[in-house]
Amino acid sequence: MEKLPSTPVRNRYAAARRKADWTIDQDWTSYSHEEHDRWDRLFARQAKLLPGRACDAFLEAQAKLELSRGGVPDFADLSRRLSALTGWSVVAVAGLIPDDAFFEHLANRRFPAGAFIRPTRAFFKPTARVDAVRSASDSCTISRGFIGTRWSSD
Repeated sequence: MEKLPSTPVRNRYAAARRKADWTIDQDWTSYSHEEHDRWDRLFARQAKLLPGRACDAFLEAQAKLELSRGGVPDFADLSRRLSALTGWSVVAVAGLIPDDAFFEHLANRRFPAGAFIRPTRAFFKPTARVDAVRSASDSCTISRGFIGTRWSSD
């Protein structure tokens, strides 16, 4: 089991260099074994709750995007799969971004997704912050399940 630090871990991307569009480099190779394990455990827990609560299109999209393949998704790989299905991509951000930047990304078929992973102790605490688990799994699946089947069939 992961050893928890005595003080809460803050978003390690909080001080990351932001580009003009508020995106950051995900630096996927820097995720620790513990962070990948945390993603896997949280994703598995959430996946068990979905049947009977999420529509079939959402569940099918989640399977096609291979979000359960293990470890924190590499946004570059995820974007390739998502783009092939919908024309959308995922861009890493350090946290909440200004509304105008957020909607500019959406207007250009890019989902801004938090690249950080909350500490284990935060799994059961509500937060306004959207980390990689919620960003990648929810936004991308919604894109494929909703946008993909409703509007991208042109």
